[in-house]
Amino acid sequence: MHEICYFSVRRIVYFLNLQVTNRAGVPVKIMTSDLIPREGLRVGANVIAKIKKKVTSQMPITLQALDATSNKLLFINSLSNITLTPTENELAFVPLDIRKTRK
Repeated sequence: MHEICYFSVRRIVYFLNLQVTNRAGVPVKIMTSDLIPREGLRVGANVIAKIKKKVTSQMPITLQALDATSNKLLFINSLSNITLTPTENELAFVPLDIRKTRK
């Protein structure tokens, strides 16, 4: 007779919570290095949005903002991209300011 044991593995959920202020004047898609969601995180023109992204790893995620229509690169906090580390804190939001790049 064989005895079978089942173990439950608790999967820790981490959060990448964003408070996005879109000052670019155009709809924006925020692309993530993990490509989830594949089409990016969408934020309307001149909108302040709170986005909660759940992940199962604390691996850093790089974000890049693009004009949703032309795919032109936009600045996030005056940078072409930003790398953030997910946390266990479900209530902490990282402020992101989206603006057009200089011409």
